[in-house]
Amino acid sequence: MPDTVEDGKSATRGAALNGAAIASMALGSGLQLALYLRHFGTTRGTDAMIAALAVYSLVSVAGQVLRTTSVPFFAEPDPPLNQTVFGWTMAGITVAVTAVCTVFAEPIAKLVANSGGHAGVAVATTALRVMAPAIGLQVGGAGLAVVGALRGRLGFVALSYIACGATGVLGYFALDHSTGVQVLAWTNVISGATVVVILGVGLGIHPRRPTGLGTTLRAAGRLLHSVPLPMSFSLMYPITLALAPRSRAGAITLFGLAYTLCSYLSGITAQALSMSDVIALAQLGTSDATDRRATVLRAFRYSLLIAVPAAGAAAVAGGPVLSALMPSRVGSSGAALGTDVVLLAPFLVAALGVWVTLPALLSTDHGFRGRRLVTLVLGLLAVHFAATLAGRALWGFDGVLIAMAVAPGVFVWFGLRRAAPQTALQLLRPAATICGVGAVSFGLVAVAIHPFAHLHGPLPGAIGAAIGTAIYALLAHRLYPVEAGTIARLARR
Repeated sequence: MPDTVEDGKSATRGAALNGAAIASMALGSGLQLALYLRHFGTTRGTDAMIAALAVYSLVSVAGQVLRTTSVPFFAEPDPPLNQTVFGWTMAGITVAVTAVCTVFAEPIAKLVANSGGHAGVAVATTALRVMAPAIGLQVGGAGLAVVGALRGRLGFVALSYIACGATGVLGYFALDHSTGVQVLAWTNVISGATVVVILGVGLGIHPRRPTGLGTTLRAAGRLLHSVPLPMSFSLMYPITLALAPRSRAGAITLFGLAYTLCSYLSGITAQALSMSDVIALAQLGTSDATDRRATVLRAFRYSLLIAVPAAGAAAVAGGPVLSALMPSRVGSSGAALGTDVVLLAPFLVAALGVWVTLPALLSTDHGFRGRRLVTLVLGLLAVHFAATLAGRALWGFDGVLIAMAVAPGVFVWFGLRRAAPQTALQLLRPAATICGVGAVSFGLVAVAIHPFAHLHGPLPGAIGAAIGTAIYALLAHRLYPVEAGTIARLARR
C-alpha cells in the first residue's frame, strides 16, 4: 500500500480527470440554459421544463452514483462481479429505466410540475417522454465509464463526457427552431447517445453471450442495493418542488438554476474525488482510522476551496448576467438568482459533506442493509419532508431552499460517526474558515457594487465577481497554501 501522501496525490489526479468530465457537462448545460432563457425567459412553461429536467437529473445522477458505489465490488479479493456480468446488468437497467420513464411520464409530471397548472403538467409530460431514452442512455454511459475506469482509461472517459457536453450545445442550435420549449429535452437525447457511442466504440465493447437471467438479477440487486442511500439526496429535490408554495412565475426556474449550480459544484469537486477515494478506502482496513479520517478531511477541504468561490461569483454576477439574457417582453428579472444561491449555500456545504462521507461509509461494513437501509433512507426523506414543511411555514419559498441542507447535514454527522469516528467535528473548522473567507471576499464586493446595480448589462456583476475571486484566492492561499498550490498546478495543466 502506498503511503497516504502518494494516495492523496493519485486521488487528486484522478479527481481532476473526473472533475473535468463533469465540468464539461456543466459548461454545456450552462450554455444551453443561457440560450434557453434568452429565448423563452422565465415563465410557467420554463418552470415545467425545469421540473422535468429535475427528474432527468435524478435518474442520471443515479447512473453517476454507480461510478462510485459499484467500484468496491471489483476491488474485493474475490470480486462478485466481472465486466461481462456488469455490462449485461447495466444494459438491463438501462432498458428498464427507459421503459418506466416512458410509461409513467404523466403521473411523474403531475407530481413535480403541479404548481404550473394543466399547461405546466402537459409541458413536463411531453419532456419526460422525449427524455426517457436520454435518461436510459445516461445510465448506460455511466456503466461504460465504470468499465473505462477499471481499464485505466480515465482520460478517455473524461474526453467522452466533454464530447457529450459539446454535442448537446451543437444540438441546441440545430433543433432550437423546430422543437420550441422542448429543445432541452431533445439535446439531452443527443448528449446521451454521444457518450454511449464514443465509450462503446472507444473501449472496444463487443456483445458477448448474455449471462443467465438469475445471474443478471442477482448482480442488479447487488448494484442497486448500493444506490438508494446516495439517491435519497437527489430525490429530495423533486420532493422540494412538489412541496414548494405557489410563487411568482419563474421562481421555480431560478431555484432550478441555483440548485443545478450547487449540484454541479459538488459533482465537479467532492463527487469527482469520491470516484477516486472509494478505491483507496476500499483497500484500507477498518482499523486504519487515521488514514480514513485524513482522506475524508482532505477531500472536504479541496472540494470546499473550489466550490465556495464559484458559488460566490455566481451570487454576485448571476443576477446581472441572467437579467441581461432575459428578453424584455417577459418582464422577469434574474436578480433573485443571487439570493437563491446564497440561500442554498448551506445545502452546498452539506452536499460536499455527503460526497466525502459516502465513500468512507460504502467502503466499510457499515451495517446498513435490508431493513436498516430502508429505515435509513426513509428516515432521511422524512427529515427532509418535515424540514421543508417547517421552512415553508416559517419563511415561505425562501424557507424551502434553506431546509434543503437539513437532511444532508444530519446524514454527514451520523454517517461519519460510524465510518470515520471523530471526523465530523473536524469538518466544522474548514467549513467555517473557508465559508467565512468566501462571505468576506464576495460580501464586501457585493456591497461595493450595489450603487451600480441600476446600470444595464452584466459588467458591474462580472467585475465584482472577478475582484471577489481575486481577494478569495489571496486569503485562501495564506490559510491553506498546500491545497491552494495543488489546485493552481492542476488548473495550469
